[in-house]
Amino acid sequence: MASIEYISNPRAIEMFWANVVVGATDDGYCWGWRGETNKNDTPLIRFYEGGKRKEFYPRQISLMLHNKQLSKRVELTCGNKLCLNPLHLVSGNEARFWSKVKKLPEAEGGCWVWTGGNREGDYGAFGIMEGGKCKQVVASRYSWELHTGQRPPSDLFVCHICDNPPCVNPNHLFLGTTQDNTADRDQKGRGQRPKGELNAMALVTEDDVRRIRELYASGIPPRQINKMYEGVIGRTGIRLIIDRKTWKHI
Repeated sequence: MASIEYISNPRAIEMFWANVVVGATDDGYCWGWRGETNKNDTPLIRFYEGGKRKEFYPRQISLMLHNKQLSKRVELTCGNKLCLNPLHLVSGNEARFWSKVKKLPEAEGGCWVWTGGNREGDYGAFGIMEGGKCKQVVASRYSWELHTGQRPPSDLFVCHICDNPPCVNPNHLFLGTTQDNTADRDQKGRGQRPKGELNAMALVTEDDVRRIRELYASGIPPRQINKMYEGVIGRTGIRLIIDRKTWKHI
C-alpha cells in the first residue's frame, strides 16, 4: 500500500481545492467533496509522482490549511462523510470522543449516546491524553468542557435533564451541586432505570445479547463478533456484554 503523507504537497493541495465545494464558513454549512473516495466513502487524493503512488486524505489537508490540530485520526461532527469544512473536523482527543458518540434523532429524544466504556451508574468513561499521560474522565464532563470551553468545577456535577447517564448532548446537561442533583431526581420521581429492552437507549436486543455470548462461547473472537454488529454497537460494548458487565440480568 502506498504511504500516506500528512505534509504539504503542492499537487495535493491543488487537487483539494479543485474537488471541494466550499460553502459559507458558518458552522452550519458543509464543504462537499466531489473527488475520489476510498471503500469507506472517505475523501481521498491519489496520484503518481516521481514514479511513486502518493495518497493524501483531504480531511488532514483541510485541517492543515486552516491551522488546526493535525493527527492521523480525524472525525466529523456533522455526520456528512464527504464534508471537509474545517469547523466540522476534529482530531486527537476530540476525534476519539466523536467516534464513540451515536446521535439519536429528536423524535427519539435527541440524546447523544456514549457507546464507549461505562463507569458505575452507566456514566460514560473516556480516556484522554493530557500532558503526555492518559487519564480517565466522565464522558459527559468532557462534552460539557468541549462545548462550553470551560472545565466543570470539581465540586459540581454535570447533571442530565434527560435522566440518561450515557447521554453527552450538551443541550441535555447542566451543572449542579449534590443537592441540586438529588432535588432534580426527586422532583422527577426518577427511580431505577429500566433494564434491557425496556430502556429506550438500548442499542441491542436481549436476543442479540444471548447471540453475542453464544458466539463467544463457541470460540468466535470479540473482534469478529464486533464486525457482525458494526454500526449498532462498538467493540467496547461487545466486550462488556461478553464479560457480563452490562446486561447482567440476561
